[in-house]
Amino acid sequence: MAVTITSAIPKTGVGRVLGVARAVGVRSKGMTRDAIADKLNIKAGTGSANNRVIAAKKFGVIEVGPSGGYVLTDLGRRLADPEPARDDIIAAIRNVAPFARIIDQAGGDPSNMKEADIRAGLEAAGVRAAELDSATRVFTASWNYRLPDALDAATGNQDAEPGPAEANGEEAAAIAGRPSSDTTARSGGGTRFLDHNVIRSVLAEAPAVGEPWPADRYEAWSELLRTTIRFVYPDTVRGE
Repeated sequence: MAVTITSAIPKTGVGRVLGVARAVGVRSKGMTRDAIADKLNIKAGTGSANNRVIAAKKFGVIEVGPSGGYVLTDLGRRLADPEPARDDIIAAIRNVAPFARIIDQAGGDPSNMKEADIRAGLEAAGVRAAELDSATRVFTASWNYRLPDALDAATGNQDAEPGPAEANGEEAAAIAGRPSSDTTARSGGGTRFLDHNVIRSVLAEAPAVGEPWPADRYEAWSELLRTTIRFVYPDTVRGE
């Protein structure tokens, strides 16, 4: 029997929540949602701004301060660091109860779980049918998140995204579509960019030219593409 859990599913992955943590920073006076949006260079009151702040609360990164406004939690202060520890990122993911259940189900590492298994686990955790697609993709993007690459650091814009709104669907290709973990497999061994099977699966998620592209799904797809490029070009992009 499914466990009923009040919906706590964020609409964007943990990667964007780190931007909120940096925007709030270590300060005694709380920040309003509009002030956070301004710091992130996002229009206040939009889905992008609201969803990032709401997600930051659900991931346990911010809380309402004693004088009102949002302040960082202890976890949030650690995640505001330019290079937060992977363990702290996982701790944030685990603050979403259905996500924690998936991690436990996988013995602590869901990297090789298939999308169908993630969906089934989230459903068993009480996630509503209408949220399963979003929850599956947000969980996958959050788990696969890695620190911004050297190109982002060089521009000083580590939270930049090309779309106007927030994510309802990161990682539409699912974990099952990921290649093996060695560098040769990830790079495709000289495969041309457009011929790489993972790149092609991501591009296939875009609608046909001329069809409507809802803002939230565009943002989700953009995040998926960024994550995939970092995965396919791990050494080159990071400059390691």
